Amino acid sequence: ATRWIKLIPKQGSDQIMALLHSGAGQSGNLLAVLWNGTDFNISTAINLSTATSGTTVQHFDFAWESNSGDGIAAYPSGTTWAKRNFTASSGTWSAAETEDVGNAINGMRLCADPNSDYIGIIFQDGGADVNARIWNGSRILAGSPTQDANTEPEGANNVNVDCAWNTNNAGIALFGFIPVNGLNMSFVTFTQAHESWSTGSLLTPPSPPTFASH
Repeated sequence: ATRWIKLIPKQGSDQIMALLHSGAGQSGNLLAVLWNGTDFNISTAINLSTATSGTTVQHFDFAWESNSGDGIAAYPSGTTWAKRNFTASSGTWSAAETEDVGNAINGMRLCADPNSDYIGIIFQDGGADVNARIWNGSRILAGSPTQDANTEPEGANNVNVDCAWNTNNAGIALFGFIPVNGLNMSFVTFTQAHESWSTGSLLTPPSPPTFASH
């Protein structure tokens, strides 16, 4: 049975990318297929993975590039996170590219800059390590901050990392995650104009004042 569904609309169009993740007994299959405004275009359907790292966590996502109209899907594969590109003009998917992070991915979030092809990526793995990456429309940028290996693990059926971009052409992305036992959110920023991060390590980010209680 299908355990998770994620629908991602493409701004300025009728297209929606659908991701469906199967539950126990079906090896964690992850399917993607495009809705064209009136129906699902089966020619675009792909089984992104036949063996993801689990069915009780949302460890996959998709985002559209705002200028090109293409997109990327990200998901777990063993101890790696995998990425596939979707080309809108042909309705085809690229081969997977992977990066080994040492543990299975338990939480994944993608965020698209509304004014460019840049996409933010943040994920947490089974060792409670958090990493952040940037896709610039053609590649994952080098120079990402080193991981924080001591964060608050995700709970059952929830993800506690996320990212978002400013919408006023500022080209700044905010990435948030929870320090271990934290009652606040650690955060870092990325500035597109200089392709630079606010810190070189997720271990030393600023944190806002405490906004939760025990």
